[in-house]
Amino acid sequence: MNKTLTLRLVNIVQVVILAILLILPFHEFLTTWLASNFGHIDLFRIWKEVVLIIISPIVIYLALINQKLRSWLIRDKLVLLILFFSLIVVVLGVVGYHMHHVNASALEAGLIIDLRFLLIFLFTLTITNYSDFFKKNWRQILIFPAVLVILFGLAQLFLPLNFLTHFGYGPHTIPAYQTIDQQRTFHRIQSTLRGANPLGAYLILIIPIVMFFSTKRRLIRIGTSLLSLIAIFFTYSRSAYVGLLITVGIIFYYLKFDNPKVKNETKKALYYIFAGIILLVLALGVALRNNTTFDNVFLHTSKNSHSHSSSNTVRFSDLRSNTTNFIKHPLGQGVGIAGPASVHNNHPAMFAENFYIQIGQETGVLGLIVFLSINIIVGYRLYLRRDDPLSLFLFASLIGLTVVNMVSHAWADDTLSLLWWAFAGVALSPKLTKSQATK
Repeated sequence: MNKTLTLRLVNIVQVVILAILLILPFHEFLTTWLASNFGHIDLFRIWKEVVLIIISPIVIYLALINQKLRSWLIRDKLVLLILFFSLIVVVLGVVGYHMHHVNASALEAGLIIDLRFLLIFLFTLTITNYSDFFKKNWRQILIFPAVLVILFGLAQLFLPLNFLTHFGYGPHTIPAYQTIDQQRTFHRIQSTLRGANPLGAYLILIIPIVMFFSTKRRLIRIGTSLLSLIAIFFTYSRSAYVGLLITVGIIFYYLKFDNPKVKNETKKALYYIFAGIILLVLALGVALRNNTTFDNVFLHTSKNSHSHSSSNTVRFSDLRSNTTNFIKHPLGQGVGIAGPASVHNNHPAMFAENFYIQIGQETGVLGLIVFLSINIIVGYRLYLRRDDPLSLFLFASLIGLTVVNMVSHAWADDTLSLLWWAFAGVALSPKLTKSQATK
């Protein structure tokens, strides 16, 4: 094995993946802007998938030349499950296409949505075996772009509602603005993400890092945390609120309660504080149950709504109808039949508002079981490595984002899914190579 060649190939893959991870938080804004000037928006949006396919021969080569890594990849249950799920997705996608359940455009979009985050997971899993670059710099890679995203999001509170129309946003791309049930008083910021809910889910990745794992300078940490919390508040994304509370709660519990260095007296005090916060939240919920602002922000219901049906009614209706559809087709109907990819289909789009129901509709009971098994194994392995800050953060955020995916298609968002799964590959890399490339 030529070490010089291997080092160069590792550096090439690292630079490419690093570029993808740094651009991801802005790519919806950039691709929409470019498409408004040059057209071909779907082509611009898949730039990262094209790049991943281009470097795939290099990653495969790096996986094969190392005997220990190759042997581990062949035997590892998680890797085998990912390959099996990919096979199910491809086979059922082709079957669905030939049975005219999906057209070519929906099939292509469905394959990209369902497989791209697993592909980058395998890529970082392999490359981290050779280099610790992503392991050492994961905080900076996530936080630096997020600062710009947060600042631009907060700026939208003061900019005109239609400001983003100057960059190609509109009815045929991404809505220029979002509100709660068409009430302009409650403008939901979206920054450079696809919408308010994707921005809220993205901030679940950022806020815990800022609060627990960023700089030791207290003022900077507090200031950045406050700005981040203000940004997620004005997304008015209830699923993001819940996901963030779960993520922060798990990290807080481990750092303060499950840490043997913390004294018992301190643990008792923290228990009382935590219980007090929960009681305060419950008390405020009861006290403000008839408050108009509370109804809008947390319940998305109001007598002042200009929408014919509330978002809650539409969401529950979609969930119920798509769950029934999944039960009626336990073998699956083909990739692209449901979720965001289904908007490209010849049949009416189907949004279950639940990513797991979407997977079930596409790949059937078998595909759903395999996909859930992948998530469980990844979560369990991260839990076993929870002494590592990256693994602890990913384990906690996986639980929080699982809740978000129960009420949305969060993993279908490329920014969130590629970032989270890329660093999951970094955290779970077997590290079998003794002399790692460090450049």
